[in-house]
Amino acid sequence: MSAVLRKGLPAIASVKAGNANAAVAKWLLGCAGVVGGIVHVGGVTRLTKSGLSMTDWKPLGSLPPITPAEWNIEFERYKQFP
Repeated sequence: MSAVLRKGLPAIASVKAGNANAAVAKWLLGCAGVVGGIVHVGGVTRLTKSGLSMTDWKPLGSLPPITPAEWNIEFERYKQFP
């Protein structure tokens, strides 16, 4: 059993910078931190109901308003949402 498996997270965080395992460990911890941050921000956004104020959800095949008339229609729809 390797020293990293025996010691756990403190061993991963304190590995010398020249070690290849240290680079992988730091990369994994960094990615885990980024994912945790994204989940946190998404959760706060969801709980406070402060999303992007999307008036219509069309994930596939939708185009944004192009003409000024289409923008005005979309803006009127936008004003109806809190």
